[in-house]
Amino acid sequence: MVIAPGTTRTGLVADFRSASADLRAATAAWIDDDLDLRALPHPYLGALTVARDAALCVFHERHHLKRVRASLEPVS
Repeated sequence: MVIAPGTTRTGLVADFRSASADLRAATAAWIDDDLDLRALPHPYLGALTVARDAALCVFHERHHLKRVRASLEPVS
């Protein structure tokens, strides 16, 4: 993803929140069994079930959250 010149931190956070909410809303409408029956293509991991793809998104978001928090800690 390329961040356009002039993009603000506030704009990036708003876009992230919106995309995250859209994903939660989309998967919430599915029946649990259906999450394991449908597959989505992943560019590096191949086909992933919707359940696995959603779990990967959660893991990935938490991973980046930890990195952001670590980068904001004061250097001693």
